[in-house]
Amino acid sequence: MTARAALTRWSRLRSYGQDVLVEAHPSLWQPSGTLPPLELYLRKNRLMLVSPGAIYSMEEHYRSFAGAFERMPRGFRPGRALILGFGLGSIALILHRLHGLRPVLTGVDIDPRVVNMAQRYLPEPLLKRTELICTDALPWVPCCPNRYELIAVDMFVDTEVPRGCADHSFLTALRRLLTPKGLLFFSRMDHELTDSRKEFEQAALTALPGIDSFRVGGNMLYLWQG
Repeated sequence: MTARAALTRWSRLRSYGQDVLVEAHPSLWQPSGTLPPLELYLRKNRLMLVSPGAIYSMEEHYRSFAGAFERMPRGFRPGRALILGFGLGSIALILHRLHGLRPVLTGVDIDPRVVNMAQRYLPEPLLKRTELICTDALPWVPCCPNRYELIAVDMFVDTEVPRGCADHSFLTALRRLLTPKGLLFFSRMDHELTDSRKEFEQAALTALPGIDSFRVGGNMLYLWQG
């Protein structure tokens, strides 16, 4: 039984009127930098993982990718998907619950606290077809030997996207992992500094010619088709 199944009926009912704290974790120091404190809540019977400035996951109600995936072509059915910044699996749940898609999943997250929660709270059928990897995606991606029909990049440390995500080498490595006609989605905060966005967009236009951009809620989404 997953930890999600162990949540009491009273907690589930109470979550429709107010957020119910499920667990909290202090900041975590790592060689790559300090990771922010995290809190896991139950909101309207959906698990919501938050940092001080951002929502990391909210099951299928995670607005940025719920809106982004509306742009998938009709009939697009990926067999393998890669999620960088897996969180508690919102992107995977959106694919399944809103689009009826069940690809074999690889989920990468740098935060061991998040990976531990995902292992405990993900629905069992989803967990069984997901390979969870706790590592920094920036050096992992260039070494990955696999290819995917769908890649979703949702890498944040609180509200900040790691600077290496704008490196031309990282973006070209992502391109190599994508199959022909595959889809690459990349999320950034809409309110990030103009210079940071320009740096990313300049690198993306070189590495991923024809990349498209659009806003969903408080996020700027980028879409490229292989």
